[in-house]
Amino acid sequence: MSTRTTRLPALLLGAAGLALLPWIVVLAVTVRGSYGWVALDVAEAGCLLGAARLLHRGHVLHRPVAALAAALLTADACCDVRTAGPGAALLVAVLMALLAELPLAAFCATLALRPARRAPAGPAVALALAA
Repeated sequence: MSTRTTRLPALLLGAAGLALLPWIVVLAVTVRGSYGWVALDVAEAGCLLGAARLLHRGHVLHRPVAALAAALLTADACCDVRTAGPGAALLVAVLMALLAELPLAAFCATLALRPARRAPAGPAVALALAA
């Protein structure tokens, strides 16, 4: 039951969640002791994909899932920058935070906080209000 206003945001969330999957594999295979980072990225991907699916179906539960994704992405960006080594590693962490993680977190927060659209009052709504 996707509408025009939810189709693009759902697509963006889904694409972001899917884009994380190859990165998770690379991280797990190449970085020794990366279990915490892998778990964080799996949680981010799960939240992004879950919010995309719920939003696409028009379910209001996309809001808390998108809020959790925003919190995880923000925490990931902060931890990446804080733990990056000097030089190129820090530059990459800052660029990833500014160009990917924080904008996506802001997008998720916007989806979580935007006001719900009111459905037109039809017979079912009138019956529910009368009960």
